[in-house]
Amino acid sequence: MIESTPITVYEGEETPFQETDYLEQAVELTTSQFKDRDVFNRYLQLLIQGRVELQLVIKDLIQKRSLDFAEGQQLDVIGRILGQPRQLFDSVIIRYFGFKGATGASPYKEVSNTERTFGPWKGVKDSLLGIRELTDDEYRRLLKLTILKNTTQATITAFNDGARLLFGVDTIDYQEDVPTSYSGGAATITISLGRNYNDPEKAVFSGLDEIALADRFLGRPLGVGVLFQDPITFYASFLTKSYEQFVFGTNGSAAQTFEQMFTFTRPYTDTYFDVNGDEQTAAIDEPRIAYDENTQEPLGLCINGPNEVLTHTWGLEANTSQGTFRLAFQHDNTTETEVAFTVEGEGIKMVLFREDTYWKLRTEWGVSDSYEAIITQATSDSIIANISYTLEGVYFAIEDEDRFAVITGEFGQTNIRSFDMRIGGDFTTNVGDVYGHFNGKVKEIIYMRPYIGENERVVVNGIQITTEEYEKILTEFDEPIVT
Repeated sequence: MIESTPITVYEGEETPFQETDYLEQAVELTTSQFKDRDVFNRYLQLLIQGRVELQLVIKDLIQKRSLDFAEGQQLDVIGRILGQPRQLFDSVIIRYFGFKGATGASPYKEVSNTERTFGPWKGVKDSLLGIRELTDDEYRRLLKLTILKNTTQATITAFNDGARLLFGVDTIDYQEDVPTSYSGGAATITISLGRNYNDPEKAVFSGLDEIALADRFLGRPLGVGVLFQDPITFYASFLTKSYEQFVFGTNGSAAQTFEQMFTFTRPYTDTYFDVNGDEQTAAIDEPRIAYDENTQEPLGLCINGPNEVLTHTWGLEANTSQGTFRLAFQHDNTTETEVAFTVEGEGIKMVLFREDTYWKLRTEWGVSDSYEAIITQATSDSIIANISYTLEGVYFAIEDEDRFAVITGEFGQTNIRSFDMRIGGDFTTNVGDVYGHFNGKVKEIIYMRPYIGENERVVVNGIQITTEEYEKILTEFDEPIVT
């Protein structure tokens, strides 16, 4: 089970030091005829000034030997003891200005901008590997990582402590599950931060490649590999025919074909218009990616007949306790109650359907428990729906609307792994009601983990983040996002 792991927080303790108020002592020893005399008091201050300064030096010598309070040369001394210099040499990639998605690429750095979050121009003779001098804050964090690695017993708690320090986060979502079909070795940890890696606004080692740092400084048992999972683990755009998914054994997402991600069935032929506006006939079980007959604008994947069904079986790309679906649909038949999207899990079912022109989300759990959420002003035929689930509730929102709906219940489990997502076909509720099959176009399907929550206040591991940060994850994704 993937879960938010509590991280042990180590707080530095300052070495106690009792300061002496030498001026107060001197005033108390002064005879009464000199008390409250301004000239004499100034004379006393001059006499004890050297002792006050010496006391501050002694205080620094005692307290700034601590890692949490050391600065400058004091940190360098601790680093020499640990064998970790302030300069990082050729083992860490320095990020240059470059194209999005390229290794070591960062945004453009102007001469007037001194922030490290932007990449400098890379010359022909410049190496991707070089020397980077760390700031005090960065160096202090790296020394703590070194101590953890040198003293670790290679437990999952120690690993997560190191990951928390390296990535500057409070919690880590991790999984130790390995697909039975994976041949690259059984010992692997997959981690997710709830943000993009190498985010220049959130990375604590700004300008350095976080994954390269993790490979070097995270302590783990010999032979155990680490995979780094992006927030978006499943992406399908039927408008651009772009498909990506987290594939175990690789970091981030890997490009996939339609057939690798989906199972599509239709036991008969059917027609559609192609990119040139020409009518084509799709063979049995061949998906119809349609275009407008006149404008040639992409419309998406056609789902119309009762036996035209798209399915995906969820694997390790899905979180076992929380996640978010982002779905873009065009509905062509508003006169009937039709189900647009169904996802089943262990102990829970979520069904997005349309009834009386309104979009609704039905959640079923247990034997007969259910609840339907409705956003009453959402009557558009074309929508982008956000459906988020946790162990405590399901959240339903439609983008560009002002309201959202929350369904709370004791679901017990929400694990959707090894279960199917389905678009197309009828659905029978746990009380016997039947929703008809979908008639329309599927434009886009996105799964994000561990992002959950309402549209206006997205939640990550119980911590609320702003809609702006939620949108940042979407807009920074390599492929176009439906808007």
